[in-house]
Amino acid sequence: MIRANRRLSIGLLLLTGLCLWYVFGRAAWWYPAQLIVLILQTGFALLPPVNRWLTTRLDLLRHPTVRARSITAINISTLGFLYLLLSAIQQQRDFFPHLHDESMHLIQAQQLAHGRLWSASHALPQFFETFHVFVTPVYAAMQFPGTSLLYVPGIRLHLPYWVTSLAIAGVSLGLFYRIVAEMIDGLAGILAAILLLGVLEFRYVSVMVLSNPAALMFGLWMIWAWLRWRDHQTLRAAILIGIFAGWAAITRPPDAVCFALP
Repeated sequence: MIRANRRLSIGLLLLTGLCLWYVFGRAAWWYPAQLIVLILQTGFALLPPVNRWLTTRLDLLRHPTVRARSITAINISTLGFLYLLLSAIQQQRDFFPHLHDESMHLIQAQQLAHGRLWSASHALPQFFETFHVFVTPVYAAMQFPGTSLLYVPGIRLHLPYWVTSLAIAGVSLGLFYRIVAEMIDGLAGILAAILLLGVLEFRYVSVMVLSNPAALMFGLWMIWAWLRWRDHQTLRAAILIGIFAGWAAITRPPDAVCFALP
């Protein structure tokens, strides 16, 4: 009975994967070079000596200590930061804002870095009207300040904005590993982080100033804080849940609700 259920589960998971590939992968087939590499990797991994060696090494990753999980999460965040940066350079990505949302967030971040939520309106506001920015009665962003607040330290340190963007993506990778490693095992956490890193949209927005990556990070922080509360039910964990939920609420309110309600 257990074997039958396992086979059914595997079949349903494969079917789900095909549907996700068709919807989100745009039904794009791999290049011949990728298929050749995949076949070689599979054949190499099926060799008995290699298979036994891999099994032994992978089993060591399944049950890390709390300290090991924390260190691995930091390493994954750092490596994810570097990988996203190098891949963006290799793909000749633009390291300057080119969306209206990005300009709006950066304007708001500059104002927040100087202790302001808005600035005085222009003398001729009708000639300075732009997307996502109020020009009357004050000059201010139309969105909540949650995302822009994350960029204030980088502005104060005179860092390029994309450093903060990559840091947000890197922290999300580390948190994703940390959560899955605690809920399943360490190996599943590493695979989860790799899967997140393989999401096209995640890599695309990793060097941009958008609220989506920030909402993902705060949602993961909320789950991590809830896991701490589930184990010990301390006031500190409850306060952390509230802080991350509140910051997510002033970043992307609908996303915050989706994370907070469960």
